[in-house]
Amino acid sequence: MYKLIFQKLSNVLELTHSHDKKSNISSMEGIRGVAAFLVFIEHYVVALEDKVGINQQLWIYDLFLWLKNIGNVGVELFFVLSGYLIYGTVISKKKPFLQYMWRRIKRIYPTFIVVFILYLFLSFLIPEQNKIPIENSAALIFILQNIFFLPPLFTDTELLIRVAWSLSYEVFFYILIPVVVGVFRLRHWKVNQRILFFALVTICGFSYYLYYTGPIRMLMFVAGILLFEVINSKPNKKTTPYLGSVLFLLSLVSIVLLMIFNIPQGAWWRTVILYVCFFMLCYECFSWQSPSSKLFSFTPLRWFGNMSYSYYLIHGLAVKFIIILFSKTYFATQINDLISFVVLGVGVYFLTLIPAFLLFISIEKPFSLAKNT
Repeated sequence: MYKLIFQKLSNVLELTHSHDKKSNISSMEGIRGVAAFLVFIEHYVVALEDKVGINQQLWIYDLFLWLKNIGNVGVELFFVLSGYLIYGTVISKKKPFLQYMWRRIKRIYPTFIVVFILYLFLSFLIPEQNKIPIENSAALIFILQNIFFLPPLFTDTELLIRVAWSLSYEVFFYILIPVVVGVFRLRHWKVNQRILFFALVTICGFSYYLYYTGPIRMLMFVAGILLFEVINSKPNKKTTPYLGSVLFLLSLVSIVLLMIFNIPQGAWWRTVILYVCFFMLCYECFSWQSPSSKLFSFTPLRWFGNMSYSYYLIHGLAVKFIIILFSKTYFATQINDLISFVVLGVGVYFLTLIPAFLLFISIEKPFSLAKNT
């Protein structure tokens, strides 16, 4: 009965994707929702700490730091899913590069441009929050660099939209992967050969970062690539039930432990742990109807996952606005225990769903997710 109700609500609210049935893995949509929620946690904590302040002598301050680090891993989970989907699209069928990139542009830019314009408007409306240089030529360069996702991978320019740093990684991956597939003629390789190739890429990438540093988060895309190849080499391969979910929870605990004990090469170990744990989570969920797969296929979680791109872009602004309003109330002085922190967080989260939903149904779905895109 509840499934029928959820389905009717889904149709009314237009929270289902219809643009690509092949990629609509129910559990993937749910995992995307989890990733978006993790990102929300980080930004909620940051905004609360910045605008309300937390007594550093209270135990809850340590909780703030832990949650900030846990929330930060949501982007890595997005990268694994992108690696799986984009590589799967490229390796499965050869397409003209310009046609492929045009589809990627249509997927990213309509929603991004709307939010970007909103940020530009607010920059002039609230001068103290303005990041745009005063001088005209510098302002133009700043805007163009942000529009083309150059920072932080290719320039040190400040980001107008804070979360857009990940789009720099995404776009670079979009451009790079068809080049790699074409240059190495990977479509002509056997599956096991491609698995070995990307396993070596992983080892070389981690080794390089260990000695020379670099954008180590790019390796999470490779985890998604390997995920696609392994699943397609052994379809319907069952694993231990809940293994992926358990490893996912252990990865979050590990992030906290790395911070508490200040482990040397913490960033390196962090990515290694996330690489393995996120790979196993997605492998279990995508390869068979495991208990974890059913868990992440929970319909409201899928709804949230399906509008996660709109949510990702707009929620930071919404969180900041809500916390600023809250900071002017009497209750702002009462955030000194776990209950008040959680209650406020739940309220903020549901409020941020409103602008995200409006952005999704008015811009992202009609312009980026229509059947003909």
